Amino acid sequence: MYAFFRPDASVTTVTTPAFSAQTAGMKGIWQTEVANGIRVNLAKARIWRTRVKTRGRLRELNIRELDDVGLAEGQRQRECAKWFWQA
Repeated sequence: MYAFFRPDASVTTVTTPAFSAQTAGMKGIWQTEVANGIRVNLAKARIWRTRVKTRGRLRELNIRELDDVGLAEGQRQRECAKWFWQA
């Protein structure tokens, strides 16, 4: 089948390892950056979820409970009007 195939001596084949020490370092850095980004976003999501829950519970308080907490109706309205990403 390949009886007439002769490798060309003028062509050189260069092989590079798929995984070298240099690429290993870059892979580690990339993975670290991705992991840090995920951690930061998860932390933000937890904070935002807490704000949503807290403001939802604040909406449900009656006047007496607001007085116990030390908030006025206007303060509650201002806090509940904020979006979840607003501190």
